[in-house]
Amino acid sequence: MEVNGVHKLRFDPIEDVINAFRNGEFIVVLDSMDRENEGDLIIAAEDVTTEKMAFMVRHSSGLICAPIPTSLAQRLNLPQMVHENADPNRTAYTVSIDASDPSITTGISAHDRALTCRTLAASRVSEYAFRRPGHVFPLQAREGGIRKAPVGVICELVEDGDEVEGKAERIGGGNFRAVVFTLQSIPFTTTQGHRITSNVSANMDYDAMDGLEDVGPRVTVRQALRDRADFTLENIDLSFANSLRRTLLAEVPTMAIDLVEVQVNTSSLADEFIAHRLGLIPLNSKNVDDVSYTRDCDNCEQYCEYCSVTLELHARCTGDEIMKVYARDLVVADPRPNEWVGLPIITDPQGLGSVICKLRQNQEIRMKCIAKKGIAKEHAKWAPTSAVGFEYDPHNKLKHLDYWYEEDPEKEWPKSVNAAWEEAPQDGEPFDFSAQPSKFYFDVESIGNLEPDAVVLQGIKVLQQKLALVIQELSGDDRNGEADGFGGARSPDGMHGGDYGMDHGYTTPFGNTGGQTMYGEGTTPYGATPYG
Repeated sequence: MEVNGVHKLRFDPIEDVINAFRNGEFIVVLDSMDRENEGDLIIAAEDVTTEKMAFMVRHSSGLICAPIPTSLAQRLNLPQMVHENADPNRTAYTVSIDASDPSITTGISAHDRALTCRTLAASRVSEYAFRRPGHVFPLQAREGGIRKAPVGVICELVEDGDEVEGKAERIGGGNFRAVVFTLQSIPFTTTQGHRITSNVSANMDYDAMDGLEDVGPRVTVRQALRDRADFTLENIDLSFANSLRRTLLAEVPTMAIDLVEVQVNTSSLADEFIAHRLGLIPLNSKNVDDVSYTRDCDNCEQYCEYCSVTLELHARCTGDEIMKVYARDLVVADPRPNEWVGLPIITDPQGLGSVICKLRQNQEIRMKCIAKKGIAKEHAKWAPTSAVGFEYDPHNKLKHLDYWYEEDPEKEWPKSVNAAWEEAPQDGEPFDFSAQPSKFYFDVESIGNLEPDAVVLQGIKVLQQKLALVIQELSGDDRNGEADGFGGARSPDGMHGGDYGMDHGYTTPFGNTGGQTMYGEGTTPYGATPYG
């Protein structure tokens, strides 16, 4: 605000700032004018998503630092970057790090740096969860500076400056200075429920969605974590929302071990038992579209580098202690379709993964594992999600729950947290017989083989493919030389060799043995979808 033509800063109460930080929001903190005299963008490391990291890099210097307590720096074996610190402010930089997660590539992307920060904030994280050097710079906090030391993410805000006409340069760019700092000059954006907003100024909380026409599907992300996505989907009907839910559960393709060739097994466990455990180990399924379904592969009859990934497992106990064999002991062999698919997903702080078996002295296992592409409709090992939360009408305005209780509907159907996102019905409000649900609450929890946003996008893609196939059939586009693409009307138990359904890389009890599928040239509300 301005007083007598002079810009004055107005700070929020400390309690409001603490609550904003606790809720996973950005806060802006101004440094002392006699120190660095800067404005810093700060957020809790556990709340950093890819989107938030991209925002942070875009509007800051880009040198992402992560303040951590001294005890954590010691536990993670993060020494100081230099032995003799010549920085005027004695900033305690440790060696830089990247997370050692299989999904990390160069380490510099918003996804990679956000994942590194979240890993740093994980409970019981170990030094093996990181590689050195990297692209995130931990800062060792001073003892006694704060009462409780969470892991944070911090970076100096910058301004673009003014463009120089006719030259590839700008003037006046650099760090925001406290003496001229104005929050209104930062292009913060918000969407309801997923705020990226400063709490230094009370008037910064605005809705960036204003002015948009309320037509077509609308998504609001309320929370985005490494293994969970909480969002709302509006302006659609119940059938579409439920179709998306069922698709996310059962029809998003992933990778899983499907064939185990046992070469040696002198453990106390049967071959079938170990093979079953191997099949349930989640495998990275990033860019799984690069992998062909085995049934569609023209290069082999059983498996090859184009439709599978080979993992080798060999362990032998030579000591007196019982030896545990973990998922980390699976070695991915080359060649493979891309650099991600087939890698075991390991998320525990020790970097071990699931226990496969235990061996006593002189016991040995040697197995060749073949991972293939499939969907959960065939077997749960291909499931991309552990759960998909789904709700609509949290206040029961539509009365859909009135006949689904035994004694007391208020106790048996307590209102969820989603009720806070809709207005409660008023006493005496007349019932609208024509009302239909149009807002749906999703909570997608991934098992780790795909990030939750990728699960949702793949689910939408599957629905697009199905719609394209239906439109193709209704439009009379005969691609199989028959009156319809299904080979004539058939019951589900008589569809041997037909084109019914989506994915033919699996067999179901109905005898869906596959055949070439063709989705091309159909159109959906999203445009042409030539997925053939």
